[in-house]
Parts: sequence; structure tokens; C-alpha cells
Amino acid sequence: MEPLTEELLKDLLSEEWLVKVDNIKSIPYLIKFHHSSMDLSSMVLITDTKSVWAEVLDGKQFARRWRFLNSNSPAPYDDQGDEDAWRESSLELLSNAHTLGAISEMPFEVVDSNFSDFAFELSSSNLGFKWRWETNSVGHKHAAEILSKQLIMPLISLNHIAISSPDALSGMADSELEQAVDKVGRTGRRAPHNHVKNVLSKTRTATMLRRITAVFNLIPNLPPIFSIAEKPDLQPKAVEQPPPIPEQSNPRRSAAAAKSPVKNALRRTRSPSPSPPKVSTPTPVKSASSKGKAPEPEALVDGSETEDETDEETNKPAAKASPPNQSSAKTTKGHDTEMRSPSPTRTTARSNPPSSKRPSPTVDDSDESAPKPTESQKKQKVASSDGSDSDAKPSQPVVRRGARQPVKRGGKRF
Repeated sequence: MEPLTEELLKDLLSEEWLVKVDNIKSIPYLIKFHHSSMDLSSMVLITDTKSVWAEVLDGKQFARRWRFLNSNSPAPYDDQGDEDAWRESSLELLSNAHTLGAISEMPFEVVDSNFSDFAFELSSSNLGFKWRWETNSVGHKHAAEILSKQLIMPLISLNHIAISSPDALSGMADSELEQAVDKVGRTGRRAPHNHVKNVLSKTRTATMLRRITAVFNLIPNLPPIFSIAEKPDLQPKAVEQPPPIPEQSNPRRSAAAAKSPVKNALRRTRSPSPSPPKVSTPTPVKSASSKGKAPEPEALVDGSETEDETDEETNKPAAKASPPNQSSAKTTKGHDTEMRSPSPTRTTARSNPPSSKRPSPTVDDSDESAPKPTESQKKQKVASSDGSDSDAKPSQPVVRRGARQPVKRGGKRF
């Protein structure tokens, strides 16, 4: 097969469309045929309006296929002139078969082929010959361009002539139709975009085409055909917003509003309260015996239990002072610890009983600015002073005894 060139497609523009139908599948086919007497070539173009197939044959290919399909054909001539004359006469016979007057009498049959994409046969019992085309697909992209140029645009112009003509085309002479077609063709050639717009934008043409399309595709509700198009209102309509919903009618908002004061109250109660101001408690005045000379270093090293318990009691704030019963219990605890943990200072205090005389108060004790001790603190001081005197004279010698015994813990403390 020879390639399908643009020059060959231009030659097909001046050829008519032939129609053949496949009776088995009920598919119509449109066929265009062209031959050249100069180089004895021939070509065919066939479409089902969806795909396009074509085949191009030169002189040798045409002669070989004709002899293969028709057994009564002569053998190849030795003289090239005689061979060319035979080829030309056979090609003219095939061209006459691809005309409007003869194509309707020739049977059309689609056959299977191992050498092409689409093959069909034409035969004539009257003429006594048989022909077969072995066509191949030209591709979807090339097919769309061929159909647009060879079929769609000419049909749009033809539709324009049929609708815009004041007289019926069937009553017009052939010469008049030629003039009308030439005029429309020249107009469409100069400005194809304006031509298509003027043809298809007419109300009657557009509605007729719409209805025909609906009929072909089995649309149940067929659209009407009319000659005057109504102009719709293109002004944008204002969108009406719904009225605002009152708060009382919305149960969610009312419930949220009712819960809001409760939430605020809970937040206030949960917020940390400011810490109360610290009350400065007056420090009790130490007794004269506690303000004596400091104990010797040995006494401090031996154990910390020699410290006066009254100092610990006086250092506590007055707000946390225990009632009289608790002070007596603490006093008994102090006695127990003194009995259980002997120290050099304790032994010294036992050997030397406290003197009944008390030293005169110093300048610090008589200070009026010093705070007075409370009743509970006074009782604690008296109890501690009665139990043991921790202010032993440092000048007396320290009496040491034997090895210390393990301290036995007493019973429950109250």
C-alpha cells in the first residue's frame, strides 16, 4: 500500500460520497474513490462516521490484484505499451463502478482479511468482474481532520442553503443551485468561524438540529422547534437572607446562657485563694538559768539531747500552742528522754541541785518592748524548770560513769 499523502486527500475533495450498507450488521458506510490516468494509481476512502480507512494502489499493485480476483484476465503483456493500455481500460471500468449511477447495483460485502484492518468486496454479474479493497485505519487524529474537511463543514454549509433559501431546493434549477452553492462556499472559505456561527446560531437551524439529534438518540421528551428565541433576564437576583433567629427560640443558646453563670461561679470557687498573712508571734523570754554561760564543748559533742527543750517550745508560734494537757504530755516526754539518754551535762545537773536563788534579771529581760509570754508558754517553762536544770555550772568537774547502756524505749507516748 502506498502512503496517503495530502495531495491525494486534495484529489478526494472533488469526489462525491458513495453510500453502501452492510446488511448483516446494518451499518452504513460512506465511500470516496479517485484514480489517476497519468500514473495509473487508484485510492479509496471509507468511513462509518467514527473511523476512517483508506488504501492507495499504484499501477503494478492494481494489475496484480485484478488478475488474482478475475481469472479470465489476460496474462501480463511482454510489451509495456500493451500492458499499460490494458491497465488503463481496467481502471476505467473500476472507476465507472464507483459512481452514483452504478454503485447502487453492485453488491457490497465486508469480508475477513489477514492483510488489512477493514476489507470489503464489490462485484457485478452484468459487468463480469470482481474487486476487493484492503484498507487500513488512518488513526483517530487524522480521521477527525479528514471528516471535518470532507464531510462536516460541507454539510453545515449545505444545511444553511437548504434553510435560508426562499424557494424550495427541489423546485430550483441546477444552475441556480450551483450559483447558491458557490456563493455560500466562497463566504465560508474566507471566514470559516463566522460562517459556522451564522449558520448554527439561527434559531430555526439550532432547534432543528437539536430535535434531530434527540430523535436519533431515542430521547423520550423531544425538544420543540421555534423560529424566535426568547431573551431571558440576565440581571442577578438578590439573595434573601433568612431572618435572625431569636435567642429564646434557640434551645441550645438559651441552655448555654443558663449554664454560663454557673460555670463562672465554679471558676471563682476553684481559683486559688490568697494565702493568709503570717501572724508574727512574740518570742518568749528565756529564763535566767537558760541565759547562763554556754556548756563546754564536750557536752555539745556528746549529744544534742542536752539542749533545753524549753527553747524548742518557745520557738513555736503562739497560734499553734497546744492546750495545757498537751504541754504536760510534752513535759513528761522530756522527762523520759532525759532519763533514757544520760549525758555529762545531765549527770552534772543531778549531782549539783539547782540553787533556789535566781539571778537578777538583765537589761534585756527588763526591756518593756519584749513581748510577754502566754499562759501556756509559762506553764511549759515551769514544767521544764521543775524537771531538770540544763544550765549547769561549767566550773564544776564533769563526772563520767561507766559504759553506756542501750536505751530502752518505753511504752506508748501520749
